[in-house]
Amino acid sequence: LIASGEMKVVAMDLNTGQIYSLTGDTMNTQQQLVATPCQGGIESRTISRGGTIQNPTDPSDGKDSLLRWFEEHARRLDRDYYSVGNIIEYVDVVSGASFASIEYPSLLRFPSARDVENCSRAVTRGVEAVASAIYVPEMNMFVYSIRLRLLAPDDDGAEEGNYASRELRGFDTCQLVS
Repeated sequence: LIASGEMKVVAMDLNTGQIYSLTGDTMNTQQQLVATPCQGGIESRTISRGGTIQNPTDPSDGKDSLLRWFEEHARRLDRDYYSVGNIIEYVDVVSGASFASIEYPSLLRFPSARDVENCSRAVTRGVEAVASAIYVPEMNMFVYSIRLRLLAPDDDGAEEGNYASRELRGFDTCQLVS
């Protein structure tokens, strides 16, 4: 994946079998992060320009790294951790202010509303708010998502009296302003 001058590559060390997430940007800050848990722990060291190199303490921890990565991915798919949605890319059609959007179906990384362990969900006056956060190790920070939508009478979230008509709620649309 390459976006905004940053690059992210998932790679496997063929000698040990360990899976790594490799990142870099236009400032040449590079990181090599272990992508799967290691029972023996992880050694981390800082390199020039603030980059980080991680390696398993016990090199034999990598021997089933790919299998563990797929098992975790399958577990998350099975438990509805991810949702399906569209990623919207804005493309400059003509040099200037005119933009067109292209939508790509995708597996979204943020937990879905059905994942009650990793998402918070509330409904007020017919507006559903779903919030979730994930840790992004290559950026060393948490990233959050807040999603709003008006419930329709036949939506899953409209049960238990959560749906409110336009007249009852007093507005036609909702938008998050920050």
